[in-house]
Amino acid sequence: MSLSKKIAGLCHNFKELKIPNSVYDKATEGIIDGTGVGIAAKNYNFAKSIVKTLIQLSEKGDVSIFGHKLRLSVRDSVVANSALIHGLDFDDTHVGSVTHCTASLWPTCYALGVSMKKSGRDTLDAYILGYEIATRLGLLAKGVLQSKGYHPTGVIGIFGCTVSACYLKGHNTDEIENALGIALSMSSGNMQFIDEGAWNKRLHPGWAGQSAIFASSFAKNGFIGPKLAFEGRFGLFRMMLGDNIGNPHQVFDDLGLKWKILENAIKPYPACHFNHAFADCALDLYDQENFELDDIEKVVAYIHPDQVSSVCEPLEKKQQPQNHYEAQFSVPYIVASVLVKGKFSLEQLEPEALKNKKVLEISKKITYKETFDSEYPNYFSGWLVIHLKNGNILEKKIRYNRGSIKNPIAKKFVMKKYFDNIKNIIEPNRGKLIYSALEKLRESSSLNELNNLFFE
Repeated sequence: MSLSKKIAGLCHNFKELKIPNSVYDKATEGIIDGTGVGIAAKNYNFAKSIVKTLIQLSEKGDVSIFGHKLRLSVRDSVVANSALIHGLDFDDTHVGSVTHCTASLWPTCYALGVSMKKSGRDTLDAYILGYEIATRLGLLAKGVLQSKGYHPTGVIGIFGCTVSACYLKGHNTDEIENALGIALSMSSGNMQFIDEGAWNKRLHPGWAGQSAIFASSFAKNGFIGPKLAFEGRFGLFRMMLGDNIGNPHQVFDDLGLKWKILENAIKPYPACHFNHAFADCALDLYDQENFELDDIEKVVAYIHPDQVSSVCEPLEKKQQPQNHYEAQFSVPYIVASVLVKGKFSLEQLEPEALKNKKVLEISKKITYKETFDSEYPNYFSGWLVIHLKNGNILEKKIRYNRGSIKNPIAKKFVMKKYFDNIKNIIEPNRGKLIYSALEKLRESSSLNELNNLFFE
């Protein structure tokens, strides 16, 4: 049996599974967090560019855009809402697969749920299914896609979105199998943006969702796709990983018994998740208050080799980022910001903050060394060693990034993050109503109320 056929069977029978309340709660948490982050992105230049472009291109639509009094077509709403969620690098991550699932899945399921008049429960089920499929495919990559220049959220995300779309549209197994094969030709996401601070990454989850809608629709109308999308001679994993793909079926054998969504990690910092444990190490050292900034000789970040290309190289560029995006992918800048300011928030990504002389002075003292003493790719570890001019050494190691299943974030943090993100964008009362509607999504007979709340 091909992997596509196995996945198709699992998707077709998904309605028969009893989904635990803990899974629904975790899915709702991710959706609330993603929606709040999406609203927060409204006034950024990348968001204005994307929305302006889609208004110019889009036909009339009924799907509301987060934080905007605007509605677009199904496909264009997916591009817009996905970019808003993913654009600040503040959205959740499944750590083991290094994939931002909510950014692609929630806008896709939301748009189809609105347009097809689905219940909140059906929409949530589709989101959960897509999450379980995407993360398992991502786990097969063993954390090496980014080091090879592929962005997993775009490359892997389309397959999760495709099965979610197929589920909501009621596809049979043959149609799902064909849709996965069609999606293979649309799977994409390149990491060149890191070197140039370009905006492409923000589009990757939206392309995944929009392409998934195309793939599922073509399959429903009889279009034939390859059946060996993953393990074939030119399949996804052989092209990216060579012959070292092992038995790809095994990772799907526990679907319905174990739930990958329970491993979803909410971000405490608006930056690449690879940086988070390092930021927490720096925060712990900052709180100790047993050294002065001028006492620092150098700081060494010990990091897994497969993470280096994303957040540590080229080192001189990482030590002095020129824009918002370069800063979010820089261990030196983020660690320096925390050591100087005692925090890292959206404020530290503003143009003036990037010119802070003290932060840049400390950033230039931060280097890295590769180590395999890390939990990567299952978790994102951090290990900082501060060498002081008097010869003393300060050290902090965090094995499990905050927000992960082994270092969880409380529900009250997610709520606070949501309301912090939406302030100054939408009025407080409407923000509360949106939060409540998202929290009760599972009991909602439709998405109409939520869709109208975004538009009012």
